[in-house]
Amino acid sequence: MLLDSRSLNQMGEEAMGCGGRVEVLIEIVRPEEAEFVRRIVEAHARGQSCVFIRRCDRDGLVTERIVLGDVSERAKMADQLAAVCTSRSIDAARVTEVLQRCMKSENSESVSGEWGTLTIEVLSPTRRLVIFGAGHVGRHTGRIAAYAGFEVRVVDPRTELLQSKSFASGIQLIRSEYLPWFEQNEVAATESLMIVTPKHDQDEAVLAAALRTPAGYIGMIGSARKVETCLRNLRERGIGAGEFARVHAPIGLDIGAVTAEEIAVSIVAELIMHWRSGNRVPERGKKSSAVIEMRNRES
Repeated sequence: MLLDSRSLNQMGEEAMGCGGRVEVLIEIVRPEEAEFVRRIVEAHARGQSCVFIRRCDRDGLVTERIVLGDVSERAKMADQLAAVCTSRSIDAARVTEVLQRCMKSENSESVSGEWGTLTIEVLSPTRRLVIFGAGHVGRHTGRIAAYAGFEVRVVDPRTELLQSKSFASGIQLIRSEYLPWFEQNEVAATESLMIVTPKHDQDEAVLAAALRTPAGYIGMIGSARKVETCLRNLRERGIGAGEFARVHAPIGLDIGAVTAEEIAVSIVAELIMHWRSGNRVPERGKKSSAVIEMRNRES
């Protein structure tokens, strides 16, 4: 269906303020055809993104729906797509090019040929950020992360800090001791855990709990010296050194940040870089020294 948003007669008060035309696909899915929905839901429950391909004939009728697995496994994804195209006499090279653009932009795109039209979408679960510590840095990071599209939760036992007026709307405030929270909640691979508690020993305990989860991002505030001490203590407690490669600490990119607001920007920038560029962990020793000063403020 084609809607012309410039026509108030067609769309009434719902007309888009930006003007222009938009093509809307209205698709009927019968219960017996809903297997693809289950696969998408299951992938998201595992914290995985997936690729949904809708095939339409020349009349625009949906003839097939295909769900490809975890997009983080690029080689496996390419093999799956090649198999799908080969078995259906579809130009694999063209479709692969479109898929790569979709995976980078997370937008949908269509490609047409003698086989009809394929609409390709990358479907990603909402990424959640759990912040342990409702101090200055936690509060400002929560606000900026929410603006960047993260679902934000803040965990802290201090009632006086969990005032809704101090946080951006939509942020879930959880009054809880830090470690019991892990006992009561499951953490998915798409979640980010940020550790900014008021005490170093609490940071260490929360980090140990975080490393027992499949969280995709784990970040902890503190100086390089404090971080090394913390990791050494955890190693003595039996946590394998290989696990420490998952830890972003000191947290945040080195952008010369000084204030809590600037440090929050550096942290969210690191979160975005992590999820957008292959889950990299920046080299240690290249973080802003401002986190040392902020540790004193947070305490």
